Amino acid sequence: MKSSQSNLQTESVELRHLEREALTSRQVLETFLTRYKQTTETHDLHLPDARIVEKADIPSVRAGPKRKQITLIGLFAGLALGLLISILLEYIKSGLTKPEDAQTALGVPHLASIPLLRRQTDGMSHPGIAARIALHRPNGEFATAVKALARKIIAERHDNSSRIILMASALPNEGKTVVAANLALLLAGSGARTLLIDADLRRSALSQQLGLSEVPGLLDTIVQGKAFETALRRDTNSGLVVLPAGGANLVGLTAMEALEAPGFGHRLARLKDHFDIILVDVPPMLPVADASILAEYADEIIVVTAWQRTPKELLRRAVGTLGGNAAKIIGIVINQVDVGKKSTTRTRRRRNERHGDRISHRAA
Repeated sequence: MKSSQSNLQTESVELRHLEREALTSRQVLETFLTRYKQTTETHDLHLPDARIVEKADIPSVRAGPKRKQITLIGLFAGLALGLLISILLEYIKSGLTKPEDAQTALGVPHLASIPLLRRQTDGMSHPGIAARIALHRPNGEFATAVKALARKIIAERHDNSSRIILMASALPNEGKTVVAANLALLLAGSGARTLLIDADLRRSALSQQLGLSEVPGLLDTIVQGKAFETALRRDTNSGLVVLPAGGANLVGLTAMEALEAPGFGHRLARLKDHFDIILVDVPPMLPVADASILAEYADEIIVVTAWQRTPKELLRRAVGTLGGNAAKIIGIVINQVDVGKKSTTRTRRRRNERHGDRISHRAA
């Protein structure tokens, strides 16, 4: 019985220990269940992080957008951007704009700047008028500029020798033919014995403008082996003699074959016995090689280039096609100058220079 009582006491102690552990575990479990239930119930609830201190008043005027401020900012930003773009365009233009560009581009003098002819204001209702505009409007800006060019050419005849002058351009539609026709008319009107030759056997633009596209001319004399004097045409009003391109009814002979025909240079040089100045209107230098062939027979070459249009690199490449004959270039004529646009650009440049001077004066 003592042994049983001792075992019972030991087991009672162990029982109480187990009961205390079970109670503790039960309490911990109930705590976790309570927190889980709270968490589950408040999972979908969003408690605000702010609180209302005071209710706001209803505004009487709108706070935004600030239209006046945005308009002013946009206006000044647009003006600044437009001014920047215009300055950039002014400085990145690839064509010749100023007389000084002739020296920098090709290293030759600037002979003249000829204004642009407009159909509306200059009465250019017919293509033939352009070739005689210097006679129709002798006091116009175009005629004045061409007269200045004619005086320079006459002034260079120190020994009064006869000269063959090529009127060349780098690209088509640069106004070379119109300049050549009016220059020849003014030279003839000044008393110089002048001959104008249409050597553009492909297009014959000069002959068409002068109304001589259907008469025999240069190409006919080459094919028939005749002297060039047999196809000359004289303008009774100005005294100008013209050798048209001809060849209206001829086929089977290309322009290069005609220019390289035997005796061509000799027959051309023989014309110098009858004329003081021989102007030769040649095709553009870059598209075809006719100008480089005729340059062999020329004494001088005048390059006509369009204002602000023909890139300087193309102009140098065109002159390069002449080879050693490029040394015969006596100058550049800047044609089709927009006088109104040029004066606006000059005024803007002077205004910028004056503004820069004022800033420098203030800084000083």
